[in-house]
Amino acid sequence: MKCLKNKIIIFGAGGFSREVYYLCQNVGLVEVVGFISPEEKYKRLDSLPPVLGKDEDLSMLIETQSINTFVSAVGHSGTRKKCFDNACKFLLKPKNIKHPSSVILTEIGESGCIIYPNVSIMNDCSIGKGVLLNCNASIGHDTIIGDFCNINPGAHIAGKVTIGVGTTIGIGAVVKENIQIGNNVIIGAGSVVVKDIHDDQIVYGNPARQSK
Repeated sequence: MKCLKNKIIIFGAGGFSREVYYLCQNVGLVEVVGFISPEEKYKRLDSLPPVLGKDEDLSMLIETQSINTFVSAVGHSGTRKKCFDNACKFLLKPKNIKHPSSVILTEIGESGCIIYPNVSIMNDCSIGKGVLLNCNASIGHDTIIGDFCNINPGAHIAGKVTIGVGTTIGIGAVVKENIQIGNNVIIGAGSVVVKDIHDDQIVYGNPARQSK
C-alpha cells in the first residue's frame, strides 16, 4: 500500500529555511509545496520550490495547494513563534523535521521541532514546540527545553537543566547539570554556564557572565 506524503509549507525563505528544505528530503513522507515569506527578495530560490506568498496569503494557499502541515523555519525565535501561531490559527498541523542520524531517547510529539544531523537527546527530557536543535547538539537526561528555543551547533546541555521559552544557546556553549536558565536569554558562542541565569539576560564567557 502506497503511503501518501504530507504536503508541507515552510515559513521563511532565507538560509535557515533552505537548510530545512534539504532536511525534509531526508525525512520522507513529506512533500514541500513551497515557502511563505514577507521578503520580496526571496521570490526565487534557485531550483527549490517557489515562494508562494506572504502570511496574508496563507488562507488562499491552503485551499489551492491542499497544504496540511507546516514547519516554521525562521531563525529569530520570536518571529518563529509568530509564524507558528499564525499557521495554527488556520488549523495546519506542525511537523517535526528530524534528520535520521539523530539519536532521540525521549518521546517528542509532533510540535514543529527541527532536529539537525547528529543531535542526541537523552532519556526523560521535555522538548517544547518550535524548538531548533542544530548539528551535533546534545541534551542530557531530565532536561526541559522551552518553546521556540534555539540550541545552536555543538552546544552541550547536561542533565536536569531547565531552559525557558525563546532562549538561544550559542554555538559550542556548555551548560553544566542542574542549571536553571530563564526566558529569552542569549548565551554567547563558546560560553560555559555554571550558575543559574535569570530572564532576558545576555551572557558570555567562561564562566558565563552577564553582558554590560
